[in-house]
Order: sequence, then C-alpha cells, then structure tokens
Amino acid sequence: MEMALSELIDKLSIVELKIERVGEPHLEKEKIAYENAIKEFKRKGVVVKKSWLKEFKKINGECWDLEWDAREITSKEDIWGEAEKFGFEKLGKRA
Repeated sequence: MEMALSELIDKLSIVELKIERVGEPHLEKEKIAYENAIKEFKRKGVVVKKSWLKEFKKINGECWDLEWDAREITSKEDIWGEAEKFGFEKLGKRA
C-alpha cells in the first residue's frame, strides 16, 4: 500500500472510529492493511509515534461530533425553531 504516512494514520483513525462508533466489524481487514503499511514505515526506520494516531483519532472524532450535531439540527422539520433553541451562532459554527 503506497501512501504517505500521515494519510495512513488519518485513514486508520477513521476506520477505527467507524468500527467503534458505527459498529462496522467488516472494516477489520482494512484496519489491518493500514496497520501493516504503517509497520512497513517502521521497518524502514521511520519514526512513528503512537501519539500521532491518538491525536488524529481525537481530531477526527471531534469533527464527527460537530457534523453529527449539525445534522441533528438540520434534519428537524422546524429548522428555524430548532436553530432558535440551539442558538443561531452555535448552528453557524457547527455548519
């Protein structure tokens, strides 16, 4: 798998989030492929810190949370009523 290390870590963090949050166990093979590709970087002497995956996962998780909140608000029939309750400023920031 030819990919930049940062892209591999990003994709691995997203796959892990999908498995954890959405319950998509069929993604285990994809997860293993990303992990093996990262191991290949390590075998070549590239420093790969565990904290990088942790940070990517944290950031991607926060993005998912923001998107989920925005979808919850905009999926309501009475968007303006919901926006008023939630706060127009907060809605704008989420969007």
